[in-house]
Amino acid sequence: MHGWLTTENFAPTITDGIIELQGVDPKILLQAFAGDLNRVALAGSESLNNIVNIPTIPKSLGWPYVKLYYSAFFYAHAILRAWGRSPSYLRTSDLIRVKQVFQLYTLSPPFKLQTGQYLLSAGSNADSLFIAPMNSGGGTHEAIWRIFQTELSDLQSRVIAAPYTSSDKGAISGALNSAVNLLTNHGANTAWPSAMRNDIQYRQTEGLWFPYTGRKKTVDFARHVTDILCDTKKTEDVLACQNDNLSRFQAACSFVVVLARQMLSDLSQVGGAKSFLKFGQSDFERSLTTNT
Repeated sequence: MHGWLTTENFAPTITDGIIELQGVDPKILLQAFAGDLNRVALAGSESLNNIVNIPTIPKSLGWPYVKLYYSAFFYAHAILRAWGRSPSYLRTSDLIRVKQVFQLYTLSPPFKLQTGQYLLSAGSNADSLFIAPMNSGGGTHEAIWRIFQTELSDLQSRVIAAPYTSSDKGAISGALNSAVNLLTNHGANTAWPSAMRNDIQYRQTEGLWFPYTGRKKTVDFARHVTDILCDTKKTEDVLACQNDNLSRFQAACSFVVVLARQMLSDLSQVGGAKSFLKFGQSDFERSLTTNT
């Protein structure tokens, strides 16, 4: 998306205090989203594949949990891009072309175009791009989880209004509600996965670092990750978790990873042999099998 903003042509307008770039080439815009989707999905897969069992340290789970979190973080990015949403950290230099086009049209941007977090959203026909600042506070990680939670809640509303059967609406809406509750710690913190990762990584909580106080073993954790990589773990399996904080954190991260991998698999099947996804996660994971 950085490259798209600095090279493509568009005409600016302002819609409800948000920048709208009109007259864009849908094919080029979708290619930008597709390229970023592959990039972050690859990072999610590599993080997941880097979780290994350490037989000589049977309770060493600090880094494995952090890696699972990062896999979920990257896969959350991939899901959002599949939905036409690109949370992006833009430098002032990335926004020079947007500034120049506003000046050309003798318009003033509705907000200051400076280094910061922005949400780039494709229009319904990908012939426009909306740019809005992300002023929710916190860093990049907190912003991603807030947007992800918002998109899940919006999706739930759209499902309820959709012409589905009552039973289908109930099942889908219920699953989405469980996902939002899991990812926000029952609504207590919209960036809860990031808060848990910070506690584990920087405060060394949950007994995952030496001297170990937890009861979990790396072999059990590795088996859980293997099930995800083998695509035998389903979203309903992890959404049912109602245990302690650490178990729910594992379930929340796993839900995002499993959902993303299922989505990418479905999109790849729809795209067929010419799908852009054949250059992404699936190609990377095939190379791992070939090289072992």
